Amino acid sequence: MKPRVLIVDLLDCSASMGGNAHTYDSTRREYFDSLKLDQNAEFFVISVHFDVNPTVVSLGVPLKDFTMPAYAPVGLRTNWYDAIIKATDVADAWLKSESAKGRNYNVIFEIMSDGEHNLTVKHSRMEALDKVEEKERSGFWTMAFLGATKEALQTADAIGLPGVMYTADDKGIPMAGAALFSATRVYTENLAHGRMTNTMDFNSLMAKDLDERRADENNN
Repeated sequence: MKPRVLIVDLLDCSASMGGNAHTYDSTRREYFDSLKLDQNAEFFVISVHFDVNPTVVSLGVPLKDFTMPAYAPVGLRTNWYDAIIKATDVADAWLKSESAKGRNYNVIFEIMSDGEHNLTVKHSRMEALDKVEEKERSGFWTMAFLGATKEALQTADAIGLPGVMYTADDKGIPMAGAALFSATRVYTENLAHGRMTNTMDFNSLMAKDLDERRADENNN
């Protein structure tokens, strides 16, 4: 039986992402469409869009049935902390629900953002940090972060997430998506052979892939 992987996908919907909305949308579609061809695992998706408040737009959908939700980045602020708490809590609830059928899942928790946390509503940085560390200690959660600015990486670091920087333009965003897919493929290949890819290794795989793609781009 194939391993089951729950992808918890957080995507920044603040207005600063709006100038590249089409590229982000097409990149995410390509990522999920490519994963449908991965024969190493059975995937399920929880998708959360966030700006001032996080919104769950897909809940535990089998990847074969998953359709990308509409992407409209118009939010005024970026509230990372609430998004992380909301997404992890929703994932925990789904994993305990009848929908998960009592089976074991590994989780890839992935975030893509172009900016820093700049609005605290319900949850603090320490709460977000505690949640990230709790999930990493479980041994079943791998946390991946792609950020387009130094400020985004600083926010990630402050809550225990190693981050990988990408360039927010029509070349850099697809490269980031391809790097995420490449790391996910290694993750599922390892999982199929009984090996786990931890957070640090996953993000290192993304960084290496991005560096190689940038070098190829510069040489062409």
